[in-house]
Amino acid sequence: LSVRHIEVMGANRSAPMAIAESAGLVAGLPTMSVEEDAIAAALENDPWIEAATVEVLWPQTVRLVVTERVSVAYVGDGERVVALAADGTVLEQRQEAPESVALIEVAVLPVVGARVRSAEMIGAIDFVTALDNKTAAVTTVLIGDAVVTATVAGHEVRLGRPIHMADKAAVLLALLARPLDEAVVVDLTAPTHPAVAPREIPPNPESEVEAQEES
Repeated sequence: LSVRHIEVMGANRSAPMAIAESAGLVAGLPTMSVEEDAIAAALENDPWIEAATVEVLWPQTVRLVVTERVSVAYVGDGERVVALAADGTVLEQRQEAPESVALIEVAVLPVVGARVRSAEMIGAIDFVTALDNKTAAVTTVLIGDAVVTATVAGHEVRLGRPIHMADKAAVLLALLARPLDEAVVVDLTAPTHPAVAPREIPPNPESEVEAQEES
């Protein structure tokens, strides 16, 4: 009655076999000594693994079943990027984000294995995951002090507080379905009352000097 077979189900980005071995599950281990809960906990320490179960199939088989997280957003600090799951778990670090994805810009990059819990970051994730692929590819989200803004296809988009972010994404997609002037700001602070207004153009110092000379 010792372990002779270890089956793995659901793994794509993770390595359950190696993790289980490091937790003591190896061929030859007495089947009655398999600690299912401890091995499952070790598996769930991998940021890619959202949930894991360990099943002992008597007399000689152990089955590892994992449910993996999926990367839904990328966060960058100007030098590196990390992939995030929908629950804010940081999955991996890379040199650059894949093409055709939205990028959330931050000053300090979270570490792999951590879970981002700030309302602004979770709101930003909700926003970018609600966009279609074409729009996400031209979107950069900026995390501010209790507010979120974005640049989408050259348009400044004011998202305000990180609430109702999926609704704000839906309204933005509807607005972008019709041609918008390049020099406009889209205000989605209240998604039920969206506003499109001309962008405020800062004064040109040279023009001010010329006006003073003429007067």
